[in-house]
Amino acid sequence: MIGGTKWILVANAAKARILKFHRKSNLEEIKTFEHAQSRLHEGDLVSDGPGKTHESVGNMRHGIEPHHSAKESEAIKFAAEIATYLNLERGKSSYESLHVFSSPEFLGHLRDHFSDLVLKSIQSEINKDFTKLNDKDITKHLS
Repeated sequence: MIGGTKWILVANAAKARILKFHRKSNLEEIKTFEHAQSRLHEGDLVSDGPGKTHESVGNMRHGIEPHHSAKESEAIKFAAEIATYLNLERGKSSYESLHVFSSPEFLGHLRDHFSDLVLKSIQSEINKDFTKLNDKDITKHLS
């Protein structure tokens, strides 16, 4: 690894870009992730209502409420996919420091899946969705 390699993650629940920072504010795209399911409406992700269960005694039935909405479950899956990549690459010393720019709700899901090594490498976090910004505007937000 070249000393001080800096990566930037720009993400929301539907798209993520991993960029490598070079001198003179140049960015190189390392990897892009797309998650089309996160763009769908809740109704398009759910085929029917909550499941049913029987009481252990008697004939009563009641609905089982899901812990997360289908949309949030998709966001969690996507965060895990991104975090797995970053966890593996950090373990290989592909980068030394990480700057994370993510929509607020998605940032929490990412943190839940980052390894301790990745968490220690995070130099800054901005909880805003910068996925529509160009590279020049992204570099302006680096501390």
